[in-house]
Amino acid sequence: MNNGKIIIHGGMVYGCRDCGARFVMYLERGLEEQGCKDRKPVPFAIICPFCHGFHAYDVSGLLPLPEGKYAELPEGESYFANRPKRDCGVPVYTEHQRRFRGW
Repeated sequence: MNNGKIIIHGGMVYGCRDCGARFVMYLERGLEEQGCKDRKPVPFAIICPFCHGFHAYDVSGLLPLPEGKYAELPEGESYFANRPKRDCGVPVYTEHQRRFRGW
């Protein structure tokens, strides 16, 4: 986080094997980031924010921003958070997805 803003370097597309939904999960700095000395992985499979199933898998691999640049997380988008006390990225879903799931 930079001045309260979440800084990303890329994203990954996840696809649910149960409901067929596809969605982007952006990557906060330090997660799956090539050349980062404190690099952490993100989960290969996560809970689908649309159908509740644990069958949403990475279908794209890392999709870096052009020219290795950084950007602010687009408003309302889901992402993996880089939490200091966690060994891997933590999924953070959009408000729309949380409402849809009843969270």
